[in-house]
Amino acid sequence: MKRVASWALLLALPLLGQEGLLEGRVTGSGAKAVPDAVVIVSRVDTAWKRSILTNKQGHFSLGQLPPGLYRVQAVKPQFKPASEELVEVRMGQPASVTLRMPAERDSAVSSAEYLTTSQP
Repeated sequence: MKRVASWALLLALPLLGQEGLLEGRVTGSGAKAVPDAVVIVSRVDTAWKRSILTNKQGHFSLGQLPPGLYRVQAVKPQFKPASEELVEVRMGQPASVTLRMPAERDSAVSSAEYLTTSQP
């Protein structure tokens, strides 16, 4: 009996701690990259929220996400905010999203206002 329990535990270990990956790109007009945009990822069924900046090519990657449904938003001064609702993150399968942010002339929003990290 102990052997069966030991084998069951060993088989279950790879499943523990498996998390998902969300990656994507933020673009402006004409698919041009938007560097240093704040990407806000929030889980729709909890208060969990995290944010990250895009790189010079407008790419972002956020790992160690529990599987579930997420809302992904991008903000940057002088751009209109963009969002994608109900992005599904699964174990072992990267989720990908592209957010398009058209330029906006009158914007006084600071990117620093959006940088957050919260966990359940």
